[in-house]
Amino acid sequence: MSIVLYHGSGAGDFELRSLEGSPGFAALKSIVRDLLQARGDQQALDLLARYPFDLLTASNHFNDDFDVLHAFVPIDLYEDARLRGTSVANRGAFYRIAETFTEVGSYVRFIAVDLDALIKAEPKPEPEGLTRSEIYRLVNKYIGVNSGYLGDFSYQKHHDFYVELDLDINPYAYTGTTRQRFLTILSEAAPGIQARILQGILERYPVNSSELRTQSAYDQICTWIRRLNGKENVNISLARVTRSPGAHRETAVTESVATQAPTRGVNPSAQLRVFLCHSIEDKPAVRDLYGRLQADGFAPWLDEEDLLPGQDWKEEIPKAVRRSAVVIVCLSNNSITKEGYIQREIRFALDVEEEKPPGTIFIIPVRLDAVEIPERLGKWQCANLFEAGGYERLARALHRRALKL
Repeated sequence: MSIVLYHGSGAGDFELRSLEGSPGFAALKSIVRDLLQARGDQQALDLLARYPFDLLTASNHFNDDFDVLHAFVPIDLYEDARLRGTSVANRGAFYRIAETFTEVGSYVRFIAVDLDALIKAEPKPEPEGLTRSEIYRLVNKYIGVNSGYLGDFSYQKHHDFYVELDLDINPYAYTGTTRQRFLTILSEAAPGIQARILQGILERYPVNSSELRTQSAYDQICTWIRRLNGKENVNISLARVTRSPGAHRETAVTESVATQAPTRGVNPSAQLRVFLCHSIEDKPAVRDLYGRLQADGFAPWLDEEDLLPGQDWKEEIPKAVRRSAVVIVCLSNNSITKEGYIQREIRFALDVEEEKPPGTIFIIPVRLDAVEIPERLGKWQCANLFEAGGYERLARALHRRALKL
């Protein structure tokens, strides 16, 4: 039974004429990837890479000849395709894939997957937890210990650390100094929990915030996080918080970090993309937020800064939302009562959010004044820019999102 992910014009049936793939498909696919990359269509790129597609010839009951972008998949990918195929946004991405193949010379009328029960999904090995040596290096060679106490952790701060990470861990249930409690908790935790604790440590103790916290030590911890999350061979973008000598504020930059050899140079394209959804009446406050985010190494998107003359803003704004890792919805008495395009932006962001895995930080409501949060945004914790420390809490959320990309 085929799951049809895209159907172009013409009759709705097809029959594969051959299971032999096109000999030039690899080169064709490479061109399509390059075009999608140049157009910034990350969603289409991800879907094209997700399934083992080949280009097969097919016909229908009218004897029309055309190509089908087709994949035989195991049951887990089959179910994955079935679920993704229900999304309007994913359907649009498959349409763009087919159109791009057609653009470079192969008329793709269908994109489909079929279940191959003989293909077994490869079981993923359980990631290895931290070794005693790694835990020792983290505590003594990165965080630092003072008179038996860990970093700047008081007992209360140590407790609050896990609360902020949404972890059900109570350090008061353990005995000893904060260092001893931290060692026991980290040693007993499962690999995924260890990864979250390490991410929290990197957020709390940025690189170069002490003589111990060197770039190389930071890079090493990042490789541990990837291993603990089962992503050891994947290049990921990590938000690095650096402090220049004599600087009075922290500045975040992002780099692409490879598992074996961390990349040293800053890669601007790897910066966390942040879409600023706002009402035109709030432009002054949003411009200020845009500037602060940019100064802290993020890549905010603001219409008046990023739209070019002649571009169709009704097309470009949804693209910008989809390309962003985070959408900040700026809320004020102006925006929640205003009709118009801002409401459409919010609806579109909500549609994209439905495609994200549970727990992903994607939509962040940001209150510019003491306004009531609209019900449809109420399930997400907001940041209050009108309160002391509001921007810092927002920045921490963005750093955490970057660490998980």
